[in-house]
Amino acid sequence: MEHWQLASQPSAHRVFERSLTVGTVEELEQLRGYTQITGHLTIRSAVLKDLSPLCNLSSILGSLSIVGCHQLQGLKGLEHLEFVGEGILLSNNARLEHLAAFRGLRRVGNNIIIMGNPKLESLRGFWGLTGRLKQLSIRGNHALVNLQGLGGIKSIELLSVQHNDQLESLEGLDHLKSIGEYLRIRANPRLTNLIGLARVTGELGALRIECNPCMMGIDGLEGVSSVTHSVIIRGNTTLESLEGLSGIHRIGGDLELEANSYITNLIGLDHLEELRGSLYVSEPALESLDALTAMYRLDGDLVLKGNQELEDLDGLESLLQIGGSLRLIDNPKLHTVESIAGLRRIGGELELSHNPKLPTESSASLRAAIGIFNIRGRFKEASNHPRINVSGHVTIRHPSDIKRLEGVERIIGDLLITGAGLHSLVGLDTLKSVVGSVRVRGTTKLQSLEGLHNLCRVGAGLHIDTNEALQDLSGLRELKGIGGSLWVEANRSLQTLRGLENLTVVEGDVWVLDNWSLSGLDGLSGLTLVGQELLLHGNQALESVAALHSLTEIGNCLEIHENDTLGSLEGLERLISIGAGLHITDNPELTSLIGLSSLRSLGGVLEIERNASITNLRGLEKLTKVGEAVSVRSNPLLSSIGGLTRLTFIGGQLSVLDNPVLEDLGDLDSLKRLGSELMIDGSPKLFPSAVESLQAHIAQAGIRCDPMAPTTPSLS
Repeated sequence: MEHWQLASQPSAHRVFERSLTVGTVEELEQLRGYTQITGHLTIRSAVLKDLSPLCNLSSILGSLSIVGCHQLQGLKGLEHLEFVGEGILLSNNARLEHLAAFRGLRRVGNNIIIMGNPKLESLRGFWGLTGRLKQLSIRGNHALVNLQGLGGIKSIELLSVQHNDQLESLEGLDHLKSIGEYLRIRANPRLTNLIGLARVTGELGALRIECNPCMMGIDGLEGVSSVTHSVIIRGNTTLESLEGLSGIHRIGGDLELEANSYITNLIGLDHLEELRGSLYVSEPALESLDALTAMYRLDGDLVLKGNQELEDLDGLESLLQIGGSLRLIDNPKLHTVESIAGLRRIGGELELSHNPKLPTESSASLRAAIGIFNIRGRFKEASNHPRINVSGHVTIRHPSDIKRLEGVERIIGDLLITGAGLHSLVGLDTLKSVVGSVRVRGTTKLQSLEGLHNLCRVGAGLHIDTNEALQDLSGLRELKGIGGSLWVEANRSLQTLRGLENLTVVEGDVWVLDNWSLSGLDGLSGLTLVGQELLLHGNQALESVAALHSLTEIGNCLEIHENDTLGSLEGLERLISIGAGLHITDNPELTSLIGLSSLRSLGGVLEIERNASITNLRGLEKLTKVGEAVSVRSNPLLSSIGGLTRLTFIGGQLSVLDNPVLEDLGDLDSLKRLGSELMIDGSPKLFPSAVESLQAHIAQAGIRCDPMAPTTPSLS
């Protein structure tokens, strides 16, 4: 529920002349009475319930970031804020419901990014905001129904609306007239149209409309006359019409239409004359190209692939030349190419394959009509000769691409699997190795990687990202080696990593981030070594890391951030060494570090910050060396740092800050080296005797300090 009561008037002008990161009530209190901040203000806290000490603040010349503040339901305290010079970031605030406190805001200099706030219901606090934004990004706010509150914004360079589960309309952008660089509307399961953009006119930078399963039309873009870069419309499974594009006469990049299941014609593209990139059309229900009669210029490729109902090419008669290649592939009802016999030039290859009703002489007739000297590339037709090796980079975006790789065992290059039209990878059964990287990206219907089940080796990285329907990785069950990094990112439906059990070593990074349905790391049970960084970030359903029970060494950092339901690190008991830092931050349900019981050394920083449920540091009893600083900060339930009993070496500063219930510093009697200063502050319950004991140990033991640090460590 939103509250709109008036706040008291601000006091005399006071300026805070630097940037500040706030994690506790005490730090926030430092800003009470200030009206202006000249730098950036970042608020990251698991304990703050409101922002009332900011009640006099009217301007921030830098940026305002409110991140991981899981107790905030509103932004009480910001009622007088009028100006933010650079941008606003609201991210991963688990209980944030409304932005009513922004009602005084009149101008934001660059960006507004609102992401990962699952209970945010309204943007109406922005209703006084006017002018221009460089970027507006609305992502992963699952209670948001519309964009009401943004009606004063007239121009946006980059507008991105993605993964908002309840969003039904773009209503609220009533006065938006210009989108300069980029419009992306992706994976909003209840969004039906774009009518909220009806006032946008003139030139649009780039347009991507993807994976919106209830979108039936793209009405709202009729005022757009040209697109500077590409237009990509794919994976909108109920989309029936392109009529919202009826004003466009020129596209400066590619036009891709793919897997929009109910598109039968291209009405809406009637005025398109120039396409400076490629035209790629793969629409299962498409019957006609008649609407393209005005198009006379195509600078890139013309690819018609997998159009199950297309019988002819009528509509392309005005096209006189194709700057790139002409590829007609897997169009089962296509029976004539007479409509393009007037082509004067093809700048690339001519490929006609897997079109069973097309007369066998069609390719020869087309070559004769155009003239063989006017076709710059090779002539390619379906081949029955099996290939074992394929050189070069390979892209699979349609079942026909899989057919062309039947029998192939090795790709000497990279493999990209993408596209909204892929349901299955069956047919790649013979593929055993890829010399370069493998990337599975941006698929909408692919639920499984079955078909890659004989793939044993990837020479570079394996990247699996932004696949809407992918549920598991069992199709990779024979994979034994990755020469680069393993990235599993933003796969909305991915529930398990099963299928990676044969991986024992990853020479690069292992990143598992923003997979919202992933509850465990099953599949990584054989992993013993990560050569670079292991990152677990933003996996909202991740409860356990128990599957990492074989891991003994990480070459660079271990970072565990913003996993909202992770309660334990049990499973890491064999981990002995981390080459750089250990960063454990913003995991609100994490209660202990017990799973790290074998860890002996860190090459970098030890950082334990903003974990709302952690009570002590037990689990670190075998840790003897931290190569850089130790920071234990803003953990609201931390009562003791007991667990560091064997720590002998800290290469940098030891900071124990803003842990409000901390009573005990544990036993640090083993400490023999401190590379910089000692800082203890913001722990009002800390027993004085504990502080005195640590001070005495530092003095009596003659702990060595870095030459750049004070000769005697200071206590603040």
